[in-house]
Amino acid sequence: MKLFSVLLLCFLTACSPRHPAESTYEASGTQAQRVAEVSKILSKRFPLPTPLIDAYFIEEKIGDGMMGPSDFFGFYSLKVAPADLTAWRSALTPIDSQSTTITYYTPKKIRTWWLTQSEFLDLTFYNPMTMTGRNNGWVAVSPDGRIFVYAFTM
Repeated sequence: MKLFSVLLLCFLTACSPRHPAESTYEASGTQAQRVAEVSKILSKRFPLPTPLIDAYFIEEKIGDGMMGPSDFFGFYSLKVAPADLTAWRSALTPIDSQSTTITYYTPKKIRTWWLTQSEFLDLTFYNPMTMTGRNNGWVAVSPDGRIFVYAFTM
């Protein structure tokens, strides 16, 4: 019986579909297509205070979900009119910088639309939970109308 159980387990393991341990999803297409897709993603949890002018999104997944949950790392770059930033800031919750470490992160493959580390140092930070449903990470707002979001699961 033990031999049968071991053989059955080996058979089931060998026949299980293989999922990549790492994968990436990126919003692509024209500016209008990216704006529509990212607006749809964010609108599931967060009513956009004003329309987006441009948007980029990439989500990196680590883990296949088979032997425990996968981890997800989302990177958003949003562009709104600078005059609309007041509405965006009002809709976000300031990050508690005393209990939260704010660290610069980039997608694994560098994207031209992602902020640089020197830009990162001069931004105002907010909690990503309201916008993304993820408590880990940050929303960074630049006075020129750019909004960067790094949110992840763990």
